[in-house]
Amino acid sequence: MKKTIPTLLLLLIAAVAITSCNSDDDDRTTTCIFDDNLLGKWQFVEMLDGPEADFDTHRGAKQPDAHMLEFASDGRVFFTCYGAFPFSPATNLPNDGWEYFFPEEQESYHCSFPVVVIFHQSINMPGIPFGVECDGPTLKLHYLGTYFTDHIPETYVYRRVK
Repeated sequence: MKKTIPTLLLLLIAAVAITSCNSDDDDRTTTCIFDDNLLGKWQFVEMLDGPEADFDTHRGAKQPDAHMLEFASDGRVFFTCYGAFPFSPATNLPNDGWEYFFPEEQESYHCSFPVVVIFHQSINMPGIPFGVECDGPTLKLHYLGTYFTDHIPETYVYRRVK
């Protein structure tokens, strides 16, 4: 019995170490590296996955209101919201004062894409982390924050406006 528990723990550690991110998806897109690819205006297109979405089609979740994002080179992000704020259940949040940064400890997020954190100092510090995926004129922000349900975390899809 004394040898069984350490053996099981070693097997568990080995299983976790072997189970890692799938690299099959690496060639299908290019990722936004920490340069000007993210800068500019982006129009919201749709949200994939999230609560109530179909696990096979990744669609069917309740969509946030239409909005636009603009990432500025000075670390600010501007929201043009046409209703409720897109990344929060709260409504009527301010459209100004939002910022973004790329954390130094990228590997701690266990994401195959670069991670950007969007935050508002008076509302949601330390911020909401997203994996950033760019494919031509398309931007996908993969939600990496905490979630407590059995759905796949949402992905916000945007189209470049300028």
